[in-house]
Amino acid sequence: MEPIAPADQPKPAAGPSPRLGAAVAYDAARDRLFVFGGGTGSMGADLDDLWVLDGAARAPQPSWKLVTALGDLPSPRRGAGLAFDGREDRLILFGGRTGDGAVFDDVRVLALAGPAAASSWRKVEPLSSGPSARFGAAVAYDTASQRLLVYGGSTGPMAEGTNYVFSDAWL
Repeated sequence: MEPIAPADQPKPAAGPSPRLGAAVAYDAARDRLFVFGGGTGSMGADLDDLWVLDGAARAPQPSWKLVTALGDLPSPRRGAGLAFDGREDRLILFGGRTGDGAVFDDVRVLALAGPAAASSWRKVEPLSSGPSARFGAAVAYDTASQRLLVYGGSTGPMAEGTNYVFSDAWL
């Protein structure tokens, strides 16, 4: 059953397919909502597409656009963390997992504007050790300190009941 929207509320153009475990970040200054990856169901295919909803909160007619990016692309995943860096106009992706239980600890960055904005993902190697591989972590980006905050999350394999739920925080 689909939710019922008021008749005067505009519906956005076609966008991402239905999914679970997508990573989401919001750019408040430009009113853009970013959606990366996810899965087509609990045991369905993992996704690696990136969508942006322009005019997400304030536009009279929000519109979806598929973002085409090159470079060191993130592998398909669900449960990743996604943060928006408003100072550098970029997305930062951390962790996630596949539907079959592989868990990631990688960090990827996508520049959205400026000279490096050929919409190219690049893998970032932190200067020191970081959080272990995990999915479902909460992430946020602090523009003042230029650091990604990672809190909590879980590691697999869930099906065997041996996953660990983290309560740690990383900067």
